[in-house]
Amino acid sequence: MNNKIAIGICLFVLGIVGNLAAKVYIYIDSPATTKFPIAIPHFKNLGNAPDDRHISTSLSSVISQDLEISGLFRLIDSSTF
Repeated sequence: MNNKIAIGICLFVLGIVGNLAAKVYIYIDSPATTKFPIAIPHFKNLGNAPDDRHISTSLSSVISQDLEISGLFRLIDSSTF
């Protein structure tokens, strides 16, 4: 009988602790959504092959434009980091 009570108390406490975890929700339908600041660094080619098509340098601009178009992020100027 005491075993069942102890197990019940443990499950109750674990249930409370599990609900205390922080959750982040992004509501995309809200007109007053706060934009999250994000920094996109300039990438470097660390491989042995030459970057003839300049993929590593254009990748940061493509990612920045995609995040800006989403409307959920505010890009931090790269000169600040």
